[in-house]
Amino acid sequence: MKRRHSLGWYQVAFDSELEQELTPIALRSQLLVIARSAHALRVFDADCPHRGAHLAYGGRIVGDVIICPFHHFRVGLGLQSSREYKVMEYHVLSLGSMIFVQLSQDFDCGFALAIRQLLDSHVFTPGFAMHIRAPAFLVIENGFDQLHIRPVHNVDVEATSVVLEKDGYLAMTGALIFDETSSLEHLNRTCNKLESHLPFTLRAFSPGLSILEVGGTRPYLMIIAATPQSNNDCILRITIALPKNVYGNAPNQSFISTLLEESRTGIEADKIIWENISLTKSSRFSPADAPVIAFRNFCARFECPLSELRV
Repeated sequence: MKRRHSLGWYQVAFDSELEQELTPIALRSQLLVIARSAHALRVFDADCPHRGAHLAYGGRIVGDVIICPFHHFRVGLGLQSSREYKVMEYHVLSLGSMIFVQLSQDFDCGFALAIRQLLDSHVFTPGFAMHIRAPAFLVIENGFDQLHIRPVHNVDVEATSVVLEKDGYLAMTGALIFDETSSLEHLNRTCNKLESHLPFTLRAFSPGLSILEVGGTRPYLMIIAATPQSNNDCILRITIALPKNVYGNAPNQSFISTLLEESRTGIEADKIIWENISLTKSSRFSPADAPVIAFRNFCARFECPLSELRV
């Protein structure tokens, strides 16, 4: 069987997680290192080409090389380096306290432009990270699973359309429908003044990255990032973004705290299911599962043999 890779954009860290000049990260089987200097933040393969030592554990940046901790070979940063030993560099975006990595130039799906535009128009607040013992795609798929919202969260969802947009991302639009029994009614009262129908758009840019935009009188965005550590576990990171034209440049922190608190509560309820779901048997989908099927078809486009990667 050919070794396979996850393509597209993934959030691999918050800025606050980078305490050293070299930080180890992983995207499934791909071991990477974030190299942080006063002038730049870059991401490279972590395996030393000489004997495979992990460059982030004991390595040091000196100029345009990393000194390998095992044999002190100087490893060039990027394949354009003239050094005998060198490591591949990957595309990186460091925006709004979030660090995103793309393993190839394929499957941008409009994300780089979208996140830069949001950075101009929104105030970003990094939220929290949580380890999930389940595949990353299952976490992002959860947003497209309209059938689970009422049983798990006591909120109804009307999904009006699911479309693969020309830029390559998958978009679902619809409305969240609240009533007095909803477990998220407290959030509705705090954020949207008892509005019963809140329009939303959910955009998936990769199997591990989506942006949820909720409307109403108190609109907000949530960046939902699930970074695969292996085939069966991931790190979930949540970031809140509020539009400047509604909240100004310094949004109310209690509002943001409420959003994050309610998000964590909702995720904890989902987490129990994600970590105990059986993925070994074929699903018997119903017609209402059409958004989930669309998301799984979307994800299938991101898997390819390593030999076919274009960097």
